[in-house]
Amino acid sequence: ADFSACNGSGGLFIAIIGGLSTVSGPSADTGSNTWTALTGQAGAAGGQLRAYYVLAPSASATHTFTNGTTSFGSMVVLGFSGVGSFDKESGSASPNTQPGSLTPTTDGTSLFVTGKGGGNGVTHSVDSPFTFDKENDFGSGVNYDTASAYYIQGSAGAQNPTWTVSSGAGANIMAVFAPTGAAATWGQLLGMHTNRLVLPS
Repeated sequence: ADFSACNGSGGLFIAIIGGLSTVSGPSADTGSNTWTALTGQAGAAGGQLRAYYVLAPSASATHTFTNGTTSFGSMVVLGFSGVGSFDKESGSASPNTQPGSLTPTTDGTSLFVTGKGGGNGVTHSVDSPFTFDKENDFGSGVNYDTASAYYIQGSAGAQNPTWTVSSGAGANIMAVFAPTGAAATWGQLLGMHTNRLVLPS
C-alpha cells in the first residue's frame, strides 16, 4: 500500500491487532520500523486487542506489514501525516462498548484513533463524530476480529466513542496524538493496509 506521505517527521503508523490470548505487534514491515506497544485489553472468547504505533516511520509507496500475532490474528494499519507526539490512551475489556473517555492534554487539533476487536465480533460500526475505517470480521477457527475508526478534533474536548457489533463482543481501545505544531493542519488519511495472517497456534 502507498504510505509514502507518512515517511519521516510528522508521519504515524498505528496498527490495531486482535488475536488469541497474547497479541504481538507487527513482526516486520518494509521500513524495518520499531513499534511501541499500548496497553492490551481482554477481548471475548479468550482473545486480546492491542495497538502498536510508530512515529516518524520509514515508509514507502509499496509498504507491506507482517502480523506478528500468528494465533488467529488479524491486523489493520492506518497511516497519517502531521503527527507530532503520542498523548494518552484508554481501553476496556469485553463486553464493554466504549474504550473510556479521553480529553487531549493541549487545546487545539488532535487525532483520535479507536479500535474494536480481539473477540468474536461481526459487522462493526461506531458513532459520530468518528469515521469508520476498516474491519476484519471474526471467522470461527480462522481469526479474531479487528475494526478501526478515527476522528480529527479541532479543539480539545472529551471523546468516548460507542462501538456496536451485529453479533459477538470484543475489547475497545483508543489513543490520542498531538499535531506537529499548535497550528498544524492534518493530512487526510494517507494509506491503509490490512493484513490478515492465519496460522496455527
